[in-house]
Amino acid sequence: MPQPPPSRVPRPVAAAAAAPVPQPEWPTEGADIIIRCSDNVDLKTHKASLELASEVFEDMIYLSSRKSSRHPSSSIEKPSSEKLPIITVDDNSTVMRPLIRYLYPVPREPTKSTTRLASLLQVAHKYKIATVIERLADVLERSPLLSKSPRTFYALAMRYDMPEVAKAVYPYILSTAVDEHTLTKNFFLTPGKIREEDELRIQDLSPIFKAAAELRRSVTKKADECWKEADTMEDGCVHDEDCWMRDFKTTLDEMLKANPASPIDIVQIARKWKDRPTHYKCRSVEGYLYVVDCVNAHITQLVQNFKIPRATQSAIPKRKASKDSEEESTTTITSLTPFDCQDADLIIKTSDGTEFRVFKYILRFASPVFHSMFEIGDRHPVNTEVAAVVQTVDVTETAPVMEALLRYIYPVPRPKIQTLRELLSLLEAAIKYDITSVVPELVDVLSTTPMVAEDPISVWMFASRHGLKPVKGHALWNLVSTNATTLPSFFAHKEFRNLHPQQLQWIFALRTRYVAQITEFINAIIKGYSFSAPKSGYDADWKMQPEWVTSLQSTFTQAVLSGRPISDFDALLSDISKANGHVRPIPLLLSFGHMRDLMIQLMAQLHKQLETIV
Repeated sequence: MPQPPPSRVPRPVAAAAAAPVPQPEWPTEGADIIIRCSDNVDLKTHKASLELASEVFEDMIYLSSRKSSRHPSSSIEKPSSEKLPIITVDDNSTVMRPLIRYLYPVPREPTKSTTRLASLLQVAHKYKIATVIERLADVLERSPLLSKSPRTFYALAMRYDMPEVAKAVYPYILSTAVDEHTLTKNFFLTPGKIREEDELRIQDLSPIFKAAAELRRSVTKKADECWKEADTMEDGCVHDEDCWMRDFKTTLDEMLKANPASPIDIVQIARKWKDRPTHYKCRSVEGYLYVVDCVNAHITQLVQNFKIPRATQSAIPKRKASKDSEEESTTTITSLTPFDCQDADLIIKTSDGTEFRVFKYILRFASPVFHSMFEIGDRHPVNTEVAAVVQTVDVTETAPVMEALLRYIYPVPRPKIQTLRELLSLLEAAIKYDITSVVPELVDVLSTTPMVAEDPISVWMFASRHGLKPVKGHALWNLVSTNATTLPSFFAHKEFRNLHPQQLQWIFALRTRYVAQITEFINAIIKGYSFSAPKSGYDADWKMQPEWVTSLQSTFTQAVLSGRPISDFDALLSDISKANGHVRPIPLLLSFGHMRDLMIQLMAQLHKQLETIV
């Protein structure tokens, strides 16, 4: 492949690309409280972090300190450990250490073990730490183990009220509850991996069993209706004794028993019938496609409309302003947001004039840039005795970007990133302030999100400026694997003039090479596999007509080169059928399925190659 040209701008190494280092403990400089665990291990931490994250810790600190206020934790000179207040918990240090790490802006390895995730969720729910539950729910929702251990994930979702996890695992858990016997065996007679599984109640699982039974009945009924509609289609089908519709109901029922919540793969049906010679006489591809599409649309609608059962644990309620009836306190966390606490010791002023009252020690631990900014001093004059101790720092970011960044640093729930612009702005700020606990997470998101397809050239230039190799590879794939570089919008893009001529030439060369590889690969499949004569056992006229060969080859090639997802290719069969008339569906679908499988492998290989050459 062509080698990448030199970049026009310097390429500093981003924090995300640095070599992995041993996981440090959270910062204890300026710690003003001790958590004493059940195994007599003392963990130094900061009151502000605990109180911002948890109203339970806030109450415990209030009682242990005799209603004293939260300390700003900005001074290095603190009392000795013997003089620090102590709060005692009945959890051991094994589970408390990773929990406290989540309250600090420090890098950490992802938790993959479901047992560890369950332990963390249990203690996070106990202390009502919403930000930890939110982050762990995101880990569960994207876990590759979701389909392998649906019972475990469903139990956690029900126990700790995580609706997004329940929604993600629902199709997998639904496929296991096919009848009452299986339900009892899978969920009540088999010991679970975690305690939450064994605590599942029959009322938690009965909706799943009922939904599975109703889904099978509803889909079977819908299939009958689809067959009748297909029977009336003027498609030239003779509907003789060898018609595929005769066995379709049986095959559909078999597939629904295996997984009633997943749409039917039309190629899988063809593979189940490949050893039935009689079906090669059928030429009703259009009716075949119509029935499968009709049934799949019904399955999708039923799954989307399914009401997830309510969790056995209520969600952590939003914190409300406390009413200090006994005694006024100006330092308790009663703010509508975590960034207007009156006892904060720093004000960040954004470019649009919004002020965020924050704690220096949190930002100092998160960012060496912020740490240096604090050393420069405050340029704003002070007028009151209270303001005299509060330093103000100006930043160039807008309020939405700075609030999102602070929420990634603080032990509070994070914002939901909805657009590519929001993601790029947030990552830009995280790189600018060298926040090593945030940059890798956002780089990982940007390296995989489909949002990059909305504007791959902007992402490419962004990644080039900051030396983000994984992001650059992802953006390059979206440029090379689609026809984006041939559209007028590519040349009219605001970033186009910033592309170095060598970079542009390199991208075009990669696109040309990609087109040649795809075209050659599909032609090889067509000649070498799809339409060769059968070896034995079938009629000699089972092969497809030449016009079908040409149509399938050209349509498939155009779809791949335009960047159309492999998952959408099934719809191409209908277009080909309408354009070319009738053909025997089984050999067509078997060939199509083989092409699809090989194309998925090839696309993965090409994607990996592009990521290695940027």
